[in-house]
This record gives sequence, structure tokens and C-alpha cells, in this order.
Amino acid sequence: MVSQQQQTGFDIELKAQYYLQRQGLIYLSKHYACRFGEIDLIMKDQQCLVFVEVRSRNNPNFGSAIDILVTLTAHVAAILALGTAFESACQVNWKLI
Repeated sequence: MVSQQQQTGFDIELKAQYYLQRQGLIYLSKHYACRFGEIDLIMKDQQCLVFVEVRSRNNPNFGSAIDILVTLTAHVAAILALGTAFESACQVNWKLI
């Protein structure tokens, strides 16, 4: 069973995905998990992989955008180092939504 808070998070992630698709990005994966953590959305913009971290916070005590970017950078580096099924010839871009 999913909590109301989790459902709200899923709804916001879906809105972010639809927004980015309307901007021309192609959806590749959602909730990509590895031993280092999870990436909310992985999308492609032409020849660029886009790793998306979606946040909806009312309380600043849960971490700043810069904290999230550091964590997201570590996740992306780990995934690229592990040699995933995603295309290795792509450039990488980070988006915080």
C-alpha cells in the first residue's frame, strides 16, 4: 500500500516527466535504482542523457538543491561507472525539478 505522501511524490514525478516530454525529451526510465541510490527519471535530449531529480519540499530542513545535486552527481557517476544498458556515447545533463 502506498502512503498519501508517496502518492503525492509519484504524482509530482509524473507531472515533471510530462513537462519534459512536452519540451521534446524522450522518456527512458523511472526510479532507476542501484546500490548507490535511485534516480527519479532518466530521459534523453537528442544525444544527451538527462538525469532528473524531482523534489517537492515545504520544509527547508530536508536539504537544499545543492545537497541534492551532489547526491545526484554521485548517483550518475556510479551508474556510468557500472556500465549500464544506457548508451555510453551520450553527454550527461542534470536537472533538478
